[in-house]
Amino acid sequence: MAPGERIYSVRYDGARAYLVTYKQVDPLFAVDLTDPAHPAMLGELKLPGVSDYLHPVNHTHLLGLGRAQAASGPGRLSGLQMSLFDLTDATRPALAAQVNFGSTSSYSAALSDHKAFMFEGTTGAIVVPFSDYTAADGARARTHTHTHTHKHARLARL
Repeated sequence: MAPGERIYSVRYDGARAYLVTYKQVDPLFAVDLTDPAHPAMLGELKLPGVSDYLHPVNHTHLLGLGRAQAASGPGRLSGLQMSLFDLTDATRPALAAQVNFGSTSSYSAALSDHKAFMFEGTTGAIVVPFSDYTAADGARARTHTHTHTHKHARLARL
């Protein structure tokens, strides 16, 4: 499916699985598991960056939280990235929306702990904790802890 790439996240939905791998781009694969002995690739979407965590919104949409690709090019990651994937047609997954926040040194516990991620379906609010490290006066690094709340109008309508 993706030779030489590492699986970063998987989300199962009935007879389907959605996988994200990463080497230099972030492909999202839709896989049919109707016959578990013979999984079939339905479709894929390639994006820069990587989604470490996948969260179901409904049967046709999936949220991804991960790292954005740095402006310096493939293979380099920068701030945090939240993506909304449209899986209405699993043979052609699409990016419905995306927001980047934080800096190169940002981190969120939600990247590796699903309990740190909150999605409120009726309003479309997404809440993730994150820390950002910045140098103060060129001498010491300081930690700033924030809670990023993003309310996407499209999510509220799903």
